[in-house]
Amino acid sequence: MKICPKCQKTYEDASMVFCLDDGSRLQAPSERDPNATWNLAQPPLMQPGVTVASPRSTSPPRSTITASPEQFQRATPYEVDVGGRDSSRRSALPWILAIVAAIGISGILVAWLLTRGRVPETPGLSEIRGNWQQCETTTGAGTFCGNWTFTDGQGTGEWGSVEADLSITLNGRNVTVTRRDRGSSLQATYRGTLTVDGGEISGQVDWCCDDLGDRSGTWNAKKQR
Repeated sequence: MKICPKCQKTYEDASMVFCLDDGSRLQAPSERDPNATWNLAQPPLMQPGVTVASPRSTSPPRSTITASPEQFQRATPYEVDVGGRDSSRRSALPWILAIVAAIGISGILVAWLLTRGRVPETPGLSEIRGNWQQCETTTGAGTFCGNWTFTDGQGTGEWGSVEADLSITLNGRNVTVTRRDRGSSLQATYRGTLTVDGGEISGQVDWCCDDLGDRSGTWNAKKQR
């Protein structure tokens, strides 16, 4: 057995030479001075206000992560793109429909305001004023053509050597022309419709009051530009 002269630690292994704690050279009991004083290690004194740290634990530290790894997995770009795109489309669709409906309603309202109280345009006698090439057809007698000339509501007609006085009235685009021949008892009433461009009239004619009696036919007149 050997003893450390400094810390008094004993070693049973006689082959030991130095103290493992302080490195002092070990001595056998026979080498020690019987009159020497042993220096025993003293426990540390506690001082007021001083905190002694507890020995550090040799156990491995515990992990403080409580979330599972799956929570930190990033979504693939495909998943994010498709989900966000579908969601944005669904959220935007009602707004698009509402805007389209509002535009349609606004258009209808504007059209109604513009046309409210507007009186449909009707042709005046000024559209009739001028020269017209007129033809009339009756069954059995054939077709006769002549010229009409109107100034305001009155006019004259010529069919070769036959002349007549004319008067014209308008009701919207419905035209009525009354004819009285000069030098004979023939009379006629022409009823027709004026085209939108005011360039042509066509309809039915009734003759009367001469030796041929009452008869009917068709007629049309085109304005000479």
